[in-house]
Amino acid sequence: MIVADPTLLVLGALVVLSAQFVGGVVGFAYGLVALPLLLLIGVPLVDVIVVNLVIDLAGRLSIVARRYADVSWGRARLLLLGCVPGVLLGVLTRGRLDTEVIKLSAGVVTLVAVYFIARGGIKREPRKSPPAVVVVAGWLGGFLGVTTSLNGVPPALLLTGDRATARSMVADLAVYFVIGNILTLLILSQSGQAPSSWVWSALVIWVPIGLAGNLLGIALGPRMPYAFFRRLTFTVIVASGVVLSAQAVRAMVG
Repeated sequence: MIVADPTLLVLGALVVLSAQFVGGVVGFAYGLVALPLLLLIGVPLVDVIVVNLVIDLAGRLSIVARRYADVSWGRARLLLLGCVPGVLLGVLTRGRLDTEVIKLSAGVVTLVAVYFIARGGIKREPRKSPPAVVVVAGWLGGFLGVTTSLNGVPPALLLTGDRATARSMVADLAVYFVIGNILTLLILSQSGQAPSSWVWSALVIWVPIGLAGNLLGIALGPRMPYAFFRRLTFTVIVASGVVLSAQAVRAMVG
């Protein structure tokens, strides 16, 4: 097994710890934080996708166990129904897309997601999206998951727009991540698009660190000033998205 560069291991551990802490507090932002930061420290996109899928999967298992009673299974099934064809389309197309174009798209998606999630803080009456819209959100999540690891963005936007309760939102997203990430990893393993060999040795270190960050976020989240943490989280995500987009543009024009 090839071992990762020690500097990369340390930087990656810090990214995973921070991103899982944020995910533990707000319930869905792990990928939004981890994707741009892992790319910035030099982890190739194909490796970032597998790392994020595995770490997010590990972090959500305990949430499913604790919040099982809060899951809206009708909505979760519709999201997963759309996920599989989205993943299959992503596997078929991602090898044909330029890496820098994908990075730029990921940066833009990150910024747009922050805007709409921030708007979700505006008080509105709860609503229930039609089943077809829920399936489409799952489909987009599957496609983004296998191409950028941002599979949580469309479902999170859907639930935010529906004004789902915090407990239901966290529970539904956890089910979507656990089952969706397993399906995505299985499909990737059969597609011949394997990550670098060093990823598996890195995950042996990063998974437990990520779990610690996630549990810390879950424990400390209710005690933190939510408005302050929300602004801080958005600031970090926006800065990462801007830098990632700028790097991609510079590589494309240079």
